[in-house]
Amino acid sequence: MISQKAEALAKYVQKKNNGSLYQDLPTLPTDDIKWNLQWGDILDDETVEKFVQQSIQQVTMVWETNNFCLESPMFIRACPLNPRPGVLESSPAYNLSSAKEIVERIVRTMLSKDPSDTPAYKHGYIDPQGMMILQPFIEADASAVVYPNSHIVFGEGHAGVTAGEDCFKIILKVGVDNNLNHDLELLDIDPSMVELEFVSTQKHDARNSHGYMVRDNYLVQLRGSHGAPPIAPAPSMPSDFDGRLYSGNLFGCDGGTVTVEQVIHVKNADDSELAWLEEQLREHAGKEGLVVSHPLGSDGTHHCGQCVKYGVPYIKGGVNIGDTYVQVVSGWVCDDPSIEPVPYDIMEYADAFMEGVEVGMHSFSRQYGWLSNLFHQFMDGQMLHEPEQTAYLAGVFAGYMVAAPYSVSLGECRHYGQKNNKTPLYWSTLQAMYHGKYHDRDAKLLNSMYDLTTDRQAFYATVENVPITLDSYISGLTWLKSVYETGWSGGYGGEKYCDATTKTLLVAKAIKDMYDNPSHTTMSLLCGAVNDCENIVHNNGFFLNKFIQKPAFDMGTDNRLITVNTMRGNSQAYRKGNIFNIFYAAKDAWDKRGDDIQGLHDYTSITDYANKRTKLSFANMAKNPMFLDETLPDVYHELPVSSRWHTGKYGYTANSNFIPCGHTGCEVCASHLAKKTEQQINTVLAPPVPNKNLDMSMPSSMTVNGVSLSTDKDLVAQLFGESVNFDSLIFTFKNMAGKQIYNTTTYLVASAYLKKHFDLPQWMTDKLNKYYSAWLSNMPTDNTGEFLQINQWVGATDLHAQEKGMYKWMDKYKLVPHDKTFFGFVGAHMFLKKWPLNNVAWEDDSNSKVMFEDIMQDYLHEVVQEYLIIHGDE
Repeated sequence: MISQKAEALAKYVQKKNNGSLYQDLPTLPTDDIKWNLQWGDILDDETVEKFVQQSIQQVTMVWETNNFCLESPMFIRACPLNPRPGVLESSPAYNLSSAKEIVERIVRTMLSKDPSDTPAYKHGYIDPQGMMILQPFIEADASAVVYPNSHIVFGEGHAGVTAGEDCFKIILKVGVDNNLNHDLELLDIDPSMVELEFVSTQKHDARNSHGYMVRDNYLVQLRGSHGAPPIAPAPSMPSDFDGRLYSGNLFGCDGGTVTVEQVIHVKNADDSELAWLEEQLREHAGKEGLVVSHPLGSDGTHHCGQCVKYGVPYIKGGVNIGDTYVQVVSGWVCDDPSIEPVPYDIMEYADAFMEGVEVGMHSFSRQYGWLSNLFHQFMDGQMLHEPEQTAYLAGVFAGYMVAAPYSVSLGECRHYGQKNNKTPLYWSTLQAMYHGKYHDRDAKLLNSMYDLTTDRQAFYATVENVPITLDSYISGLTWLKSVYETGWSGGYGGEKYCDATTKTLLVAKAIKDMYDNPSHTTMSLLCGAVNDCENIVHNNGFFLNKFIQKPAFDMGTDNRLITVNTMRGNSQAYRKGNIFNIFYAAKDAWDKRGDDIQGLHDYTSITDYANKRTKLSFANMAKNPMFLDETLPDVYHELPVSSRWHTGKYGYTANSNFIPCGHTGCEVCASHLAKKTEQQINTVLAPPVPNKNLDMSMPSSMTVNGVSLSTDKDLVAQLFGESVNFDSLIFTFKNMAGKQIYNTTTYLVASAYLKKHFDLPQWMTDKLNKYYSAWLSNMPTDNTGEFLQINQWVGATDLHAQEKGMYKWMDKYKLVPHDKTFFGFVGAHMFLKKWPLNNVAWEDDSNSKVMFEDIMQDYLHEVVQEYLIIHGDE
């Protein structure tokens, strides 16, 4: 006969080595010590002493052969014939002398008389058929006991579970493990009557980007048992109970009962119907008697999260209209209306949950995403171990779903070069948010006088080491959302980042609502927002893949993926999907409970300013450089000037769209100003100097071909054409100068005037020169470039031909222009900018009435109404 667990482990190793098993679980090198004692042998002192000395010789040989030492100790495991937990103590040995003492103790104990009045064996000895196995001792950081097809219990150290120690533990459900069932049956082991014990060591803490914390795992025992102990068991029902129990919760039913009037049937176990379910819930939530039926649902699904959010009962079973369901306990309902209901109360552990939220947001660690499973335990109302602890860890995950996507969104900004509509505001705001507080990837403070790092790991380390206020999260996420809305290319930023950032912002706002007004409603909406955000970052190309692995979220919502195979470690690929990561993340977060988190960084003044300025048009940004803005927060003025302020479409000084930053130390802005000044000097934009003082009235008469004529308006119109309205010209130029209007339209009008597009008498030219000179002399240097560009366009364009084309098409479509002084060439310029491949002078029918009606509308809103520069012929 041989010890059950020693035999089971030996058979497992043998079958593994010959390739018979589906799963190759790591095991430790093992030697054994046993004695050939048969039934009926007499155990006198001489025999016992012989076996003791033989055992000491064996342990000595194994110690020396395997080079055990203080740094590499031996573990001596007592193996009784049948499992007898806690009867025979196993121990590590750090030197040979200690190993001999432990072996002698175990041998003498096993071969001694059982002092109990009811000994385990009829022969009256403690365990003479037992033995020992010798393995390297693993200084385990965690251990676990797996009950196949049921659950896993994790605990601290190498015996946190098996020794019954008062230490931190968590419990996870597992799915049906067909591969493990096959392997155990091949070993002649009933899967329901065995416990698999593992030990694990930790390699990284929770603040890393490797995606895992575990180092190595080992299967150390296959111990016989009497079956898996129940976890979150179905409640005990009265003896006369004749109904059925279902896993589920009656969300939104304050009385704990619901009579079904409408059913949303979810058929599939996966997420394929999730979007459809959300649509149904949005449409029907709030209707009396609405229930979601999900017979294939499993614990922790996103489907359940949606029901929490919308306050709709969720039952994992078939549901019929007219049935009445009662909440028996949290996580269980029945179809017997006579049972006294116990309503599901999501607020029962709200305080612990919000404690966790604080830690998840303000003491953020990248690997807290592994807590997804515990969040779904809480939301399902099926907390498997210590409800208050589970609620706290669920809250940590909720806070994490703000901090983690935020850090990824913030880090993506380093790809600023891929954004084609960037302005000085964006990079300077990124600098300012953590000015003097940015860290490198090793969490060391960076020198604030250097330009911002482009190492994404440095951004993650900064978020971890510089906790910010909730208001900063909300304001910062609002700004990041605007950054990603437009202008991205090359696979960076863009829609994916905008979507995830938007969902994250909703979680942050839901947390604020919960703080401001704690209630069942705000708590349900918060859990729903977290569930939605988790879903989009999980299924949107896995948004968090820069520092955590997708299995962390997969196993959060699908217990079927948690199998013994996820206990494998000992290589990077297996470590990234190892279930011990959940324990290590939970323990790290639990150790922070009660920490006094102080000194939260508040950058709301920075991002509030950025959010306000982002709403300005690019033209307004150019006219009002940010560093000349009196409302600019002081921290911006402390920034080192960065070459990244001026790049891209609005960053090239040769481009008419250039947006200056206005910083006194910016060489780019200084160069731009010098070029524009030189252009003004070298380009003749000034009008001819009048040869007499100008008055403000039209002459009473004028001479034409030697004949003096009255200057009434009709005669002027006959002499100089009907297309020019002198009142409009005078009003427009006077308005341009008085209000200092500098835009595309005024540049066009002024350029047409300089290029003598208007057929004007000398006295009119002299009058307009006065207003034009005042307008030009007050023009900001930064506006000169666009004026010069339009001036060149006018000089190279036959404006009369463009006007003729405009009026031809207007006449064809029976459209009446707003005026005949400016509309022809200004409208043509607007037309050519909007439809550069068309031409108003074409004779074919490529142009349509709609196009010209569109230009008329643009002209009305952009020229006549907005800028008020056209007097109008009427």
